[in-house]
Amino acid sequence: MDVGTDHLDNDIEILSVMYPELQLYGTSDNCICGCLEFALICSQDIEVLCPNENTSGIIMPKLPKCTLNFKAFRESYPNLQHGLSYALDSEWMSTEDVQTLKEKSFRNFITQCDSEGPDYDESFPLLMMLFDFFINCAADFLCVNGRYECKTSQQFENLKRLRDLALKEEFNKTSFDCCICLEVQQGSNFVAMPCQEHYLCRGCVKSYFGTMIEEGRIQNVRCPECPITEADTNTLDYDKELEEVILNPAIPFNFFESFLSKNLCDRYKRLFLERMYTKLFQLRPHSCTKCPRCGNWCLKGDPDDDMVICQQCELSFCFNCLHSWHGSANSCGNRISVELKYVEEYADESTSLDRKRELELRFGRKTMELAADQLLGDKLLDLAIEEKDSNLKRCPHCKTVIQRSEGCNKMKCTICGVGFCFVCGKVLFGDDPYAHFREYFSPCYGLLFEGMPGTEDND
Repeated sequence: MDVGTDHLDNDIEILSVMYPELQLYGTSDNCICGCLEFALICSQDIEVLCPNENTSGIIMPKLPKCTLNFKAFRESYPNLQHGLSYALDSEWMSTEDVQTLKEKSFRNFITQCDSEGPDYDESFPLLMMLFDFFINCAADFLCVNGRYECKTSQQFENLKRLRDLALKEEFNKTSFDCCICLEVQQGSNFVAMPCQEHYLCRGCVKSYFGTMIEEGRIQNVRCPECPITEADTNTLDYDKELEEVILNPAIPFNFFESFLSKNLCDRYKRLFLERMYTKLFQLRPHSCTKCPRCGNWCLKGDPDDDMVICQQCELSFCFNCLHSWHGSANSCGNRISVELKYVEEYADESTSLDRKRELELRFGRKTMELAADQLLGDKLLDLAIEEKDSNLKRCPHCKTVIQRSEGCNKMKCTICGVGFCFVCGKVLFGDDPYAHFREYFSPCYGLLFEGMPGTEDND
């Protein structure tokens, strides 16, 4: 057996130890055929760019795997031109990339592997050096300043898909601790939380969050390992910003679709929106209201448009009077069309008859009289409401006067359906209205039955 034969067998034996993934699928007296699947190692994270400027790039710690197929001839190995043929098979590389690496590898080793050249080395470990070149050096030739530019959008999508598969494969093989059950399991049994920083086992996602939703503890449905942070609503100038902060849950509604029943998913969405819309109403009373037909919360899309369309039952109604939409040209029963300063001036007994006549000519006598009567009625009601032990309160939403004839201090407006506290007038959360009277730091703690007929102390 000649030197080339011994040398090739020795190289293959060493490479089989160095690379357990090396596969030999054809061995004969003349040649050895095989392949090596490998990932290109990068000296830094690679930013992969899409030729479409509107598509954001992605960061990859290493480029996806490729396969090097080779056929080494015993008699002429390690002659690069006659002793070895190889081809690079890649799912993501362009034709130009493959050609570039083939040329670079040829130039790297031709000096030592040209049997007709002065520097030819019969003991040169050609396969070993070729493997090392593709694994450790190829990325530097394909990337410029840590960036790899895809030739087509399809190539970019392939790289993105392969990156996601590689991350999932690595995740499934990694062991994690579940912070709820404290068990150590493989990543394939875990679920990444929406924060993408913490993980819970599938069993705990189902039992932990399922129990919370069943018990109505919607405020606790969040990643158990993330710190509790609430946005400063005082710094949000626009209703849209406030809506985005308040109405978007910490865990999206569709997150639980693979773990919980449809009834629980629907309950989570319903309770969350009820609670958050109530909070939004407390901060911006003119931004939302309840549909008078189905009770669904509705946003007032345009602050200057009083028509609201319910997304659930499709009813068009007036934001102010909650009746079916009557058109912007028709008067609304709950709206004073004359500025308050003019109404107060008209209702003032010290105002001269000439001035009153001037206001009547400007706005109409009937309009002024009705506005003045409504103003007087509102003032009398306000005085009645302010009286000691009064059983009257205004709804904090639609301002309708509500009379408590019996029962506790948890009230519900029969006009707009908003629940509120009869003691302080604060809007109550729909999912747990009694929390206002149960929480220690609430101003109405323990006052659920305060002032209720039949509970007075007997002297």
